[in-house]
Amino acid sequence: MKIILDTRVRDFNFWSGASNNVADLTDAQWDDIERTLDEVYPEGMTDTQLNDLFWFDFDTVKSWAGISDYPKYFKIVGPRKNECVIAVDDEDEERQLKDVTHDCEVTELNENQPVEADEDFCFWNVESFIYDEDNMYDSYSIPNYAICAIENGDFSGLENEDIDNINKFLADLDEAIPNGYVFDWDKESLESPYFSSNPKFGLPADCVLLRVYELKQD
Repeated sequence: MKIILDTRVRDFNFWSGASNNVADLTDAQWDDIERTLDEVYPEGMTDTQLNDLFWFDFDTVKSWAGISDYPKYFKIVGPRKNECVIAVDDEDEERQLKDVTHDCEVTELNENQPVEADEDFCFWNVESFIYDEDNMYDSYSIPNYAICAIENGDFSGLENEDIDNINKFLADLDEAIPNGYVFDWDKESLESPYFSSNPKFGLPADCVLLRVYELKQD
């Protein structure tokens, strides 16, 4: 049995998550929502259909009322402990931001944390912010076989001479940069290593470019 009630949607007794979603809607927003509902559902809806729409598909409802979650503001702490705040204007920018900051600490700032995006900081420069070559300590051609040892401490399958070379390379970095450092493996050369006749250590080999950055001090 279907019971149809002739009532304004804004006066409907929503429950569960839907009741939380509608709590802050204004009269003007309700006007837009109710107008769109009349167009999209001319035959009306059951109470469960209506509640589920406002509970599980509230993004659609918000779009009818012109409500946007953007801009969103994110605080980014890079591997070198450098910080900035950046605004993203849509889902696509937010997704790209998360893709490019996988090595960073990323915190979304809520409405109770009033912030401004860093002046002159462009979304497309995020990667430059994270790894700025002006702040790079040095870069090295590292034999492909040494990546797991340097990155994960996995020396399995390596010759003793290779192990000694890698340990000396890391020890030299520790001595030269006592405040700490981070690695940035070049993505292009990771996908397609290049041959070097003069790698950082060992015999000529297929190599990957490694950039080293000194940690920023507080």
